[in-house]
Amino acid sequence: MGRPKERFRLYELDELVWSDGNGYFVLEGGAVKYSDIEPAFREAIGTFEALRKMGFSSDDIFFGVGGELKGLGYQFYVKLETQGKDFTVITGFVKDEPEKIRARWQEIAEQQPTMEQSLLDEVWQRSVAFLNFAAIGQAINDKGIFLPNLQN
Repeated sequence: MGRPKERFRLYELDELVWSDGNGYFVLEGGAVKYSDIEPAFREAIGTFEALRKMGFSSDDIFFGVGGELKGLGYQFYVKLETQGKDFTVITGFVKDEPEKIRARWQEIAEQQPTMEQSLLDEVWQRSVAFLNFAAIGQAINDKGIFLPNLQN
């Protein structure tokens, strides 16, 4: 039995956007597939999984849309806020308006509790965060944030 699935949350200019948990967006054709998730969002999910595996609470992990880089789009990022410090990972760029990016992420976030564990495992195992798990942990530690799973 795995751990219960936490909801992904969107972090936006110091404001948390919560899903009410009622009803889930479902893509046409049924279950979500790996290819249905945009690359920046897949990397965000992978980064979320890395942080959870390091022992951080999902309450301390946020997602957001950052600045635009001409030709690439807007940054999508994962932000860890814990122990009075923060650590941000840019997971990719998305070409669209920030409101539309947030809306698409919200759809993924609302679907997450219904996603097959095999899909979440695939996203995690194919992510940059998986490949660089130790380096990310070291970078977090270098910022003075202690990894909870190493403190126990």
